[in-house]
Amino acid sequence: MATNVHYLPQGANKQAQLPTQQIVDRLCSQSLEQFKLLIDDTFGAIDDTLFKRAEKAANNSEQSTYLDDMRLVRMERTVIERAFLNDISHRFNKLLEQPYYSPPAEPIGPPPTVHDGLSLVEDSQLEETLALSSMVARARTRFSLPLSQLETRLAFLIGLTKIDYQANPVDPEIIANAFDKAARDLELSVENKLIIYKLFDKHLMSDVGELCEKLNRLLIDANVLAEFGQTPWFHHRNQRAESTDNAPPANNPSQDSPLTSSVNPDMDSADLFQLMQQLLNASAPLKGMQHTTPSVLEESLQESKPVWSAEKLVNALSAIQNNAKKEEGVTLEKISHLEKDSLKQQLVGVFQQSSPEEKPANIGRSEDNVIDIIGMLFDFILDDQGIPDTIKALIGRLQIPMLKVGILDKTFFSKKQHPARILLNDLARAGTGWNEDDPLTQQELYTQMQHIVNRILNEFNDDISIFVELQKEFSTFLSTEQTKVNIIEERTRQAEEGKSRVAEARAQIQKEIETRAQENRLPEAMTALLHQVWSKIPLLAYLREGPTSHDWQQTIATLDKLVWTLVPKRTEEERKKLLTTIPGLLQELRQGFNQVQCNPMDTLRFFKTLESCHINCIRASSNHGSQDLKKQAAAVEKSEQLIPGAHQSKPTASAENQSKPHSSQRTLPPSPEKDQYLQKLESAPLGSWFLFTNAEGQKHRAKLSIRIAGGGNYVFVNRAGIKVSEHSPSALVEGMSQGRVKILADDLILDRALESVLESLRQMHDNLL
Repeated sequence: MATNVHYLPQGANKQAQLPTQQIVDRLCSQSLEQFKLLIDDTFGAIDDTLFKRAEKAANNSEQSTYLDDMRLVRMERTVIERAFLNDISHRFNKLLEQPYYSPPAEPIGPPPTVHDGLSLVEDSQLEETLALSSMVARARTRFSLPLSQLETRLAFLIGLTKIDYQANPVDPEIIANAFDKAARDLELSVENKLIIYKLFDKHLMSDVGELCEKLNRLLIDANVLAEFGQTPWFHHRNQRAESTDNAPPANNPSQDSPLTSSVNPDMDSADLFQLMQQLLNASAPLKGMQHTTPSVLEESLQESKPVWSAEKLVNALSAIQNNAKKEEGVTLEKISHLEKDSLKQQLVGVFQQSSPEEKPANIGRSEDNVIDIIGMLFDFILDDQGIPDTIKALIGRLQIPMLKVGILDKTFFSKKQHPARILLNDLARAGTGWNEDDPLTQQELYTQMQHIVNRILNEFNDDISIFVELQKEFSTFLSTEQTKVNIIEERTRQAEEGKSRVAEARAQIQKEIETRAQENRLPEAMTALLHQVWSKIPLLAYLREGPTSHDWQQTIATLDKLVWTLVPKRTEEERKKLLTTIPGLLQELRQGFNQVQCNPMDTLRFFKTLESCHINCIRASSNHGSQDLKKQAAAVEKSEQLIPGAHQSKPTASAENQSKPHSSQRTLPPSPEKDQYLQKLESAPLGSWFLFTNAEGQKHRAKLSIRIAGGGNYVFVNRAGIKVSEHSPSALVEGMSQGRVKILADDLILDRALESVLESLRQMHDNLL
């Protein structure tokens, strides 16, 4: 196995302020604390997964196996956790004892094989070993930058100029070995053992990068190589880039082109694959360091052997593809996730089975790189949160067909309009809104996607035109489905906008009434009837024409006239005007009630109360005395008895707040972090998919359909266009800050996957500089 050695940059001579042992103790404490939480999550997931599989078991025997293995894991959990944590702790304790020359950890790699390709151990051990080696390789690729930074700082901390990765207590191989050793005595079925490894990878190994970042921050705080911002080779890379900007391309594949350049969307179709090839070839030493391959595979890559033709390789992949046809109803846990080593093992077996007398041959460099790249692309796709597990399980079955496409046509990697690429993007995008808890209403989509996948597996050999046909078919299906959804969603949108407009109108009408009632001290009975009965007249005008229309202004003028007639008059001229105004006012009110077709009983109550209030007002206007005012109050109190519950009709503060949700819900606590989330929320276009996670951890996807005007609520619909929830901006921002609400990426999944793979390859290449 190649040694991963890091060299300190020149000028790195700053001494740590804390004693070395104290720093190591802090690193150990932080690591054990993090691993304790992650190993708890891992065993919780193992228990849940085995129990669910037992519930769905096809027969009693299968169910019994799952339950027995689940009980065994429960019984051994404490022992395994303790052994795992003790192993990690022991690694930290040995860090200061000649770490560079310490005995190496047991390397994770496939077991030894003989030259005829027959394994010396059982297939079960081979599968477990391949699972662990793939786990380590994937982690090293994903977290190469923080791992290399940590190893450099550890070397400096203990006074060395270089350090072997085996001395790093949190190296992925060390971690995987520790878990494998702790769980080695578990007598489980092969399938369940692989499930445990997969869940260990998902719930613990996937957070190694975050742990390395924390340990790096601890070392920076302790002044250990604090001057290096992001990578110890940052300045070196910049100098190298500047020195080669104007240099002609050399023959060395690692210097053929600017390897650290970004993807140019206008580049020639073959350029992106060529760039990734150059990065892979330049990083070959690092790839060899990441995992050990069986001896037959190492020999098959020797340049002295003949090279398998692309046609023969595609035929071998077709043989493997035929096995995938049988995987109906496959789940994400069961999916055959083909890592490079596992796939090449199968290819070797297919070649030897079909031509046992033929001399062993080589997988071509280009095809070898395609296997790497497609594997990394599907790693990204199957880790993407935006795609539900059910849909991932379907898409995952297309890994071999897409690998064949990549071998047959290298423009697949650069040509955005490549039919296979468009189809893969469409499948991922269509599945974004899939909810696991509501499969029945989405059955038509799943059936169509399953049909597409099955046709590819059954019919695709080497004719890429099938992807053109299937992409058109799926596009037509989605278009037809979307037409139906648009109709339902438009009705939902109209209904919600109508509700919002009604709420806005009622809030404005309530404000107009309350303002005049308080300023003029109107009788409570009359105020209540204005809210209950008369408010229907201006509501119709507001909804029909809006708050700037003539009808709305006319109804407000009528309200002002009505209020004026209820206030006692002090001059003779005002009293005369009062007597001449009342008949015209009553006529206007009757016309308004006729327009809105108000309930006759409500209208009768309104006019009786208004008549009583007018009589009291006229009397009060004639007498000007306190005694008459008291009589007026008594008369008003008597009129209230005509309206049961009238004293309860005055809007309360809470009711008023409920009628005006937009202004209150828009208010958010001042916080730079929440302002950032708010900006992200407001910039999300309509049609964006959101992922909601409740307190029980259940996930639900919904599409943003409406933003209520004026900073109001956000309305969400499902794939069918039916409203499923409504949230205020403040509630959404709070959920985003707590990780319970996420805006799912709406760009093409394969574009993001290619960008991620390219970035990983750049990091691998940079680590060799």
